[in-house]
Amino acid sequence: MKQFFIYLFLMIAAKGLMAQNNVGINTASPDASAVLDISSSNKGLLIPRLSQSERGGIQSPATGLLIFQTDNTPGFYYNAGTTATPAWTAVGAGSSTAGASIYGNGAGGVLTVPSGSTLDLAGTATIPAQYSSITINGTLIVSSGTKLRCSGNVTVAGTITVAPAPNTAKSVSGDKGIASSLAHFNDVTLGAKKFPASSVSSLINIPLYGGGSGGGGATGESNGGGGGGSFAIYALGNISVPSGGQVNANGAGGVNNVPTSNTSGAGGGGGGLIVLVSKGTITIGGTLRANGGSGTSGLQFTGSMRGGGGGGAGGIVCLVAPGAPSVTGSVLVNGGAGGATSAAGTGGSTGANGGASGGDGGIGGSPATSVLASGGSSGLYKTILTSNPENLY
Repeated sequence: MKQFFIYLFLMIAAKGLMAQNNVGINTASPDASAVLDISSSNKGLLIPRLSQSERGGIQSPATGLLIFQTDNTPGFYYNAGTTATPAWTAVGAGSSTAGASIYGNGAGGVLTVPSGSTLDLAGTATIPAQYSSITINGTLIVSSGTKLRCSGNVTVAGTITVAPAPNTAKSVSGDKGIASSLAHFNDVTLGAKKFPASSVSSLINIPLYGGGSGGGGATGESNGGGGGGSFAIYALGNISVPSGGQVNANGAGGVNNVPTSNTSGAGGGGGGLIVLVSKGTITIGGTLRANGGSGTSGLQFTGSMRGGGGGGAGGIVCLVAPGAPSVTGSVLVNGGAGGATSAAGTGGSTGANGGASGGDGGIGGSPATSVLASGGSSGLYKTILTSNPENLY
C-alpha cells in the first residue's frame, strides 16, 4: 500500500510539471517570461567548463550554445555560427574596442627582419607581439603558440619558421596536440585521428600546441617526429606573402638514432596550424606550409623484421578576411610518407603510428601481417569570409 501511494504522488507531481509552462528552482513563483527561473541569495550558476581543445571537439554545437573556456584566453564563449559551421565568439567581443583588440595597439612599434638576417624568437619568454607594422625580408623563427598582432600591414617576403614540438622518445606514444587522438607507438589498430573539419573556426584563437607528434619506435633507437607548431597573425591592415615568401609550420620527421640493434620505425609528426586573420585583404603569392613529417624505416640487424613508422598527417591553414583571399602561390597541407619495412626475416614488431592534425596520421607497418606503413592523409585548408574577423576570436 505504501508503494502505491508513493507511485500516486509521483504521477501527480509529474502531471503538474508537464502542465507548467516554466520551472522555478528555489522559487515557488517563477517569472512568467522565463522558461527557467533560478533564485538564490548566496550561490551562482555554473555552466560547463571546457578547455579550448575540448570546445573544438563538441559535435554539431547548437547556435547560441554557451560554455566557459578554461585556457588560452579564458572566458565565456558562445556559438555565433551554425551547427555545421561553428563560430565560437567571446562574450563581449565584436566590432567594439574589446573585439578589435585582437589586432593589438601597435605598442611594440615596427618589426622588421632585413634580408639576410635571422631573428630567432623561439624559446623567448615574452615577445612584444603588438606591432604597428611587420616586414619580414629575412628569417623569423618563432615558438609554437606565437600570435603576432599588428595595427597596420604585414608583409612576409622572407621566411617565418614555426618550431615543432620536441621529438617523442622511443617506446612512447606521441602527444595528441590539436588532433582528436594520439599516435600509439605499438598498436596499429589505434591510428591517430584528425581534428574535426567543422570546428576549424574554434582554432582562430590558436592553442599553444599544433599537430600531434609521432610515436617513438617500440624497439631499438628511433624517436617520433614532433608535431608542427601553431602560429597566427592578426592584422588590422593587409597581409601579404609575395612570391618567394613563406610561412612554415611543418611536422618533424622521425629520427633513427644510429641504432645498433633491430629498430622499429618511428612515426612522423602531424603538420602544424597557420592562422592568418586580416581586417583588410590577404594576398598569397608565396607558400604556406603545414606538411606532416615522414616516418622512419624499420631497421634489421639480425633475426626478425621491423615495421616502418607511419607518416604524419597534413596540418591546418585557415585564412580569415572580409573578402576572398587572392592565392596565386601555394597552400600545402600534405601528409608525410610512411617508412619502409625491413626487407628480410620473419615476424617482428610493428612500426609506430604517425601524428594526426588536419588529417589522420599514418599507420605503422606490421611485418607479421605484411602490411606496409602508410603515409599521413592530407590536412585542411579553409577560408572564412566575414566583415568582422575579430568576432571569431
